Amino acid sequence: MADQNNNQNLSVKRYAARIAMEGEAEKVRREAEEKAARDKEIAAELIKQKELDKAAAAERVIKDKLEEEAREKRAADEASSKIKTEVEKIKTVGAQIGTLRTLKRDMDELIRNQSISLARIAMEEDARRRAGGATGQQTRNWLTLLASLILIASGLGIGGYIYLNYKPSEENIPSTETAEKTIFPITIETKKELSLSGLPSEKAISEIKNAVSGSDVAAGNLQRIKLTKKSDTGDAADITSQEFFTIIGSSAPGDLTRSLNKEMLLGVLNTLIGAKSGVLIFNVESYQNAFAGMLNWEQGSMVKDIYETVTSNSADDFLITKKFEDLVLNNQDTRVLKNENGETVLIYGFLNGQNLVITGKTEVFNEVVTRFRNSLNQ
Repeated sequence: MADQNNNQNLSVKRYAARIAMEGEAEKVRREAEEKAARDKEIAAELIKQKELDKAAAAERVIKDKLEEEAREKRAADEASSKIKTEVEKIKTVGAQIGTLRTLKRDMDELIRNQSISLARIAMEEDARRRAGGATGQQTRNWLTLLASLILIASGLGIGGYIYLNYKPSEENIPSTETAEKTIFPITIETKKELSLSGLPSEKAISEIKNAVSGSDVAAGNLQRIKLTKKSDTGDAADITSQEFFTIIGSSAPGDLTRSLNKEMLLGVLNTLIGAKSGVLIFNVESYQNAFAGMLNWEQGSMVKDIYETVTSNSADDFLITKKFEDLVLNNQDTRVLKNENGETVLIYGFLNGQNLVITGKTEVFNEVVTRFRNSLNQ
């Protein structure tokens, strides 16, 4: 070990002595070589670090992309799950559309009728037994046989009734032949009449608003609120379009009211997803005049005149001064009014250039359009 240390010390001393004895040119050359070697090492380290940084950046990009794809997949799965849930809800409710009588009520009625029939048979048989001297055993045999036949027939009848009337099919949807008929090509499931005869304007307006807001129309149904007055003969007569605008104190332009037919429809539609709103439908004689009149009316008193009647909500200053916008709904050009949250709260549009529809919810407007198309295609 001592000899090794002595050799190292000797090498160091020889190197130091060589450096001390070397010339100026040799010194410059040596220092240049040492500097070049150091620069080469530094450059190699920089290149290595750049490669490492590049690999790390590529890894981060791949990781971020995988995370983004995972988030998108989770969002798509959640959206798909929600859509499936809503579809199942709609199917469940839709299967009940148009069922005018519930199964429970039908069963109660059937049981009640059968009970009466059995009681009547028993009394008649007992009377025959007393008159003819038949034995108790014979009576019981007859009653057992008759009851068995009745129960078998009842079972077959109930099974057939359930199959024909309660299976979820289009047969349970009311058609235009069984529903309320109007000049408008649209199916109406229920109707209630509201007489405005002798009512002052304020009271009539209040009654109309209450009829709309208090409607108990079932999901998936359209209820007509038939406005009537007493005619000269004392019979009930329908309120005309022009009379309706007069009753509610509207300042609608004459170009609009004169372009409308006399027939009108006021109703409440409740969609399968629970979107409920009042609906006004007018038949148009002149589309050009009616459209021009609506544009003038929306810039004037339209919101004040009918917003609360249709939506059952009061119009604030923002809505009264807000401008209508163009919007395409269910392939129909419409004009809509949006609230401060950007939600559509009043809509109107012309279907086939012949029917003016005014309502408060986009879902309700879409349903009205769909009903018009279905009725015209029948």
